[in-house]
Amino acid sequence: MWSVLVITCLLFQTTVAVYLVNIARAKDDLDRNLRTFLVILLVHLATKLLLLAVFQDFFLYAQVPTGFGLAYGPLLWVTARSYLGKPLGKRKIGYHFLPFLVFSALYFFLIIIARLGGISPLAIIRYASVYEWLVMASLYGYPLYTRYLLRRQDARDAKGRLLVNMGNVLVLGMCAGVLLSFLHRTVLRLPDFDLRLLPYICFSAIPILILRYRLQGTAAAEKTTTFPVDDRRSPAESRLAEELLLVIPDHIAPLLAETATRDRRYEKSGLDSSRLDEYSGALMAFMEKSHVYLDPDISLDELAAQMKMPRHHLTQLLNDRLMKNFYSFINEYRIGAAIARLDDPEEEVNILSLAFDCGFNSRSSFNNYFKKITGCTPSAYRKRQVIRAVSS
Repeated sequence: MWSVLVITCLLFQTTVAVYLVNIARAKDDLDRNLRTFLVILLVHLATKLLLLAVFQDFFLYAQVPTGFGLAYGPLLWVTARSYLGKPLGKRKIGYHFLPFLVFSALYFFLIIIARLGGISPLAIIRYASVYEWLVMASLYGYPLYTRYLLRRQDARDAKGRLLVNMGNVLVLGMCAGVLLSFLHRTVLRLPDFDLRLLPYICFSAIPILILRYRLQGTAAAEKTTTFPVDDRRSPAESRLAEELLLVIPDHIAPLLAETATRDRRYEKSGLDSSRLDEYSGALMAFMEKSHVYLDPDISLDELAAQMKMPRHHLTQLLNDRLMKNFYSFINEYRIGAAIARLDDPEEEVNILSLAFDCGFNSRSSFNNYFKKITGCTPSAYRKRQVIRAVSS
């Protein structure tokens, strides 16, 4: 009874989240991946409820693994890579989702065979024990590595915090399930308690996190008319800011309003404006001289070490002065290097070789970032430059 009630509540919550997220059009890969995450969770819960409430088969509900648990970790990792500006190619993504697809197909096959009485319960239990080890490795490994990548790049904006929190929820759910299972087998002995309810309850925090992120993004986008009052701004400066908003395009105004109200987490760092100016000039000069961005393995820590700059100072410089994360900063230089070569009509350019030469790990990530900055693919850009050269 409790299992049906809890899963029904979680299913309703996830359905509402899918509906509300689907209303807002996806703006980027993060939004699309979040929607996919919710849909997988929705189908996962609906399948369990179908077995428990409709077929009333507790053995199949409890013993046959669905395969959906192998999707959450890879999807979180792929989303984080895309957010950090290092998206994976479709083939590599397919490799990471292959276990999810295989075990999901096996799940539906086993359900049909089991309902027809064509497989023994012992075979199902042995199959489930193998799956449990795989899903534990996936739900521990992917989220922990994702948190490492995000922490390493100091991803502290709303998107970064959301992905970190989602990883925390997945790990917490698995820890709670493993701990309770151990206690149940050794100490508690609760015959009527469904051990799967605790991880499900933990996972229910994910729709809440996604909805909060979406609502905060919507609220920020609605602040487009005026800057917030700042006691340090003179009346003349306030009037100038309001006049500027009248001529700034609508899609730029929210960004300026958000920038004007950014948190003050760097106020106690000891860096004043003049020191940030010095750091900024030194960073630009170093990037132009060293071409360190051509190294595909360059990291925030390595760049800070090469510049002999404290890591947290470099993070503040990028976030507070340049308004971008580390990978956005590096990839813009890489695209600039690519454009310089594509602008030369006499140079023979292979797009794949160009991607690797400019520091990208794959052609797909190069194409995605190039299109994001220029509005067209590298091939289209090259063709346009050649046509211009010929016509001139």
